[in-house]
Amino acid sequence: MAKVAVFLLFLLLCMFFISGMAKPASSKREYIKALCKETPSPPLCVQYLSMFPNSTIQNPMKMANAALLASLYRAQYAKSYTLTVIKRRKLVKHPIVDDCLDQISSAVQELNDSITELHYLGGHAKKGSDDHQCDDDCHISNIATWLSAAETDSSTCVDELDEWLSRNKSNLLTLFRTRFRNVVDAIGNALALFCTFAAKCQ
Repeated sequence: MAKVAVFLLFLLLCMFFISGMAKPASSKREYIKALCKETPSPPLCVQYLSMFPNSTIQNPMKMANAALLASLYRAQYAKSYTLTVIKRRKLVKHPIVDDCLDQISSAVQELNDSITELHYLGGHAKKGSDDHQCDDDCHISNIATWLSAAETDSSTCVDELDEWLSRNKSNLLTLFRTRFRNVVDAIGNALALFCTFAAKCQ
């Protein structure tokens, strides 16, 4: 099921990319570079946002949503990749890897919550819900809280791996660590871009 979710999200990103190939790549890239300049990991930010069409990147709300989708894909991919390697090599899961998978799962849920909440901005409350009691400031606060929690969860995973790897050697855990580090960077970028879009983060 996890592989299917990652594949479907990948297809969605590909469709965005194909639909955005109309404008010159150079001007688009320069615009994205300017957007990503203040993020924690500008090269990764440029790489991910370049997958989306100009119409998405130049619309602040769609751009924020694109950054969240890219983070979600990266988190789901890291989790799926780790589980696949463990299964194929018939390995016993290391306790730290087990913890990481739990933390990344939490980050995935928090990213999903953030994406859902983002769609409520501007008074677009879910029909039949009590969401009308939450104004835009409330939604922005909720999204920032979930993104911060997702960043913390994924960072905790990487910190635990770093601590273990400082005392031990494991090429496999180093490989997993690289995948999980990309999740942290992607979420950090998404949070920075969202705060730019929202003009504040509470």
